[in-house]
Amino acid sequence: MIRALVLGDVEPGDVFRVIFKEFRVGLLLGVGVALLAFLRVILFNRDMILALMVSLSLLATVVLAKLVGCILPLLATKLKLDPARMASPMIGTLVDALALFLYFTIALRFFPGLH
Repeated sequence: MIRALVLGDVEPGDVFRVIFKEFRVGLLLGVGVALLAFLRVILFNRDMILALMVSLSLLATVVLAKLVGCILPLLATKLKLDPARMASPMIGTLVDALALFLYFTIALRFFPGLH
């Protein structure tokens, strides 16, 4: 995303086009990762509920990471900040925090007796 911004291939006004493209890529990648995680949990733990929880969490996290990774550089550019400096640490921190939130939120839905 940052390279595309620097080369002028993408501008902040292209936000919806970029989000739609990144969402589709994230969905495809997320489904692949989720499927592998599902198979791994089934093979080693034989727990369908745990496999579904982990897979859904991974799918959501990958899609979220792709969306955050495209939105933050666009936002930085719009605010006249250097997207390369601002976006990288922010993307990592934000995605990590949101991934934990997603994982535990999904876990509480699958295992309501935990809280």
